[in-house]
Amino acid sequence: MKIHTTIYTYTFLILLAGCGGGGGSSSPPAQEPLPDPPVTVSGVVLDGPVSGGTLFFFSLDDIQGALDDSESAEDRLTSLQGANAIASVAIGESEDGSYTVDLDNAGDAVFVVFENTDAEDLVFGDTPFNMESVTVLGESGSVNTVNVTPHTTLIATQVRLAVPSSASAVDTEISAATSNVISALGEDEVGNELIEDGTDLIGSDDIDLLTGASTSLGAFVRSAASFVDVDREEVLEVLALDALDGAVDGSIPASAEADEEMTDLAGTVNDLQSLGSVDGEVTTFGSCSATADLFRRACEIDIMDDYFEGVAACQDGDEEELEACVAEADEEREETLEECGEIFEARGELCDDIDDEVYEPEFGEEYADNFVDPREIGATVEPNLYLPLVIGNTWVYESTFIDEDSGEEVTETTTIVVRNATKRIQGIDCLVVNDVVEEDGEIIEDTDDWFAQDMAGNVWYCGEIAQDFEYFEGDEPETAELVEVGGSWKAGREGAKAGVLVPADPEIGDVIRNEVFYGDAEDVIEVLSVTGDESTMVADCEEACLVVKEFTPLEPDTEENTYYKPGVGVILEVDMETGDRAELISFVSS
Repeated sequence: MKIHTTIYTYTFLILLAGCGGGGGSSSPPAQEPLPDPPVTVSGVVLDGPVSGGTLFFFSLDDIQGALDDSESAEDRLTSLQGANAIASVAIGESEDGSYTVDLDNAGDAVFVVFENTDAEDLVFGDTPFNMESVTVLGESGSVNTVNVTPHTTLIATQVRLAVPSSASAVDTEISAATSNVISALGEDEVGNELIEDGTDLIGSDDIDLLTGASTSLGAFVRSAASFVDVDREEVLEVLALDALDGAVDGSIPASAEADEEMTDLAGTVNDLQSLGSVDGEVTTFGSCSATADLFRRACEIDIMDDYFEGVAACQDGDEEELEACVAEADEEREETLEECGEIFEARGELCDDIDDEVYEPEFGEEYADNFVDPREIGATVEPNLYLPLVIGNTWVYESTFIDEDSGEEVTETTTIVVRNATKRIQGIDCLVVNDVVEEDGEIIEDTDDWFAQDMAGNVWYCGEIAQDFEYFEGDEPETAELVEVGGSWKAGREGAKAGVLVPADPEIGDVIRNEVFYGDAEDVIEVLSVTGDESTMVADCEEACLVVKEFTPLEPDTEENTYYKPGVGVILEVDMETGDRAELISFVSS
């Protein structure tokens, strides 16, 4: 029974297969082919590690238009969302900036754009950069790593600049750009290697390497952007252009067709990029302006150092405290950076006034014979007409002004005495002149100034030891406490140099340095008149006063006019901003 049933069924199926409508034959319907599997793309977004933000993926044909539109748009995120992106993916609140996305673009060149809206940098505690990357995808079903970092941003920028026309051309440009970027920025500012030659920055899975390199470049870009006051993305762009020849040297290759603004920015960024590093010996130019420029750079290094120390200290706190602390550090950095710039400009103006000459005073052992015995001034040696440094001469000055801190009116008395004492400095005997400042009867400053007079009658300023005192309410007994010796300097110590305080034969327009101890004492005078006319309660110029403008590049907004009466000395100092006057109220000639 079983065999017969099987044969019957088989025969029936054959007959059924041979039958068709209208007596014809038919075949089963064709099935759709299965789609090729997508390419899986994954990687990390690193400035420091990034949390939040969005990645957009664009084809070779669409990338430049999308970036151009977003650059001119008020809302970059909205612009990119409306562009012809292949795909987009939000970076979640991860701790490593990782992402994964599937793309149906096997073998194509794909550009990746990171948009930083609502993103946070987990190292710097701020908003990360807008960044880019680029790759040529593998075959269907493959897994591709595409990292997005400051370094890959430079690579993608260089690739776009080459305007490649195909995926294979993009691949070639990626190799060239990666080599350029590693050659130019594979080390930190002091020469430590961050990235080995041949490293695939876009496809690397070495997260420690990528994080270290990205954090180092991220710190520099932030600093440079703050110093130059430009967007951080502009610094990344100019670094990409500068690195086209494999070196960051402040020079953009002509092929990049950069405008003047970008060319100037490249030079400035290069200066900042080399801060703190020394390649061989420092080049010296032997000019006043070179000195000013080097001190500007030193000032900026100090600011950078203080800023990062401050931000590092900010990490000890909750999110709200961190934000407030970093904001305070940012504000302080901007203020001190502005001060750096003002001092640099003031030094530059001084350099113009002295024809950019270096400062080489004729003071020291080799010039000792050109100086008089200071004890003989007023006896066998004629005193300087405008500042008679005769032992025993005493001047007392009084000034009244509003204290900036308390807002109260303060009376200050200054007593200056030429002491019967000398101090030999760099082989030259200098008189000790004591200067005591009292505020409402309490001593707040006690200074010994050291002056010398040369054979021509010029009075030289050789240094000072300045002691500042304060009184603290509640102390028993309430006595003056030494709190600072700031402003003290001496010729020959730590590079300090003496200068002429009062010339013997002043000429209108003369610009003379009183002393040079860079960063601490850089006072300068300009001779305004030799027929000045002012008076105080005990002296009158009688149209014969030497009038000098006193100023210092260290305090560009401060200026005083000082009046010297022949045979007496200083009779009046006037603060040109406030109008406050320090007037001679007593002069005792020995």
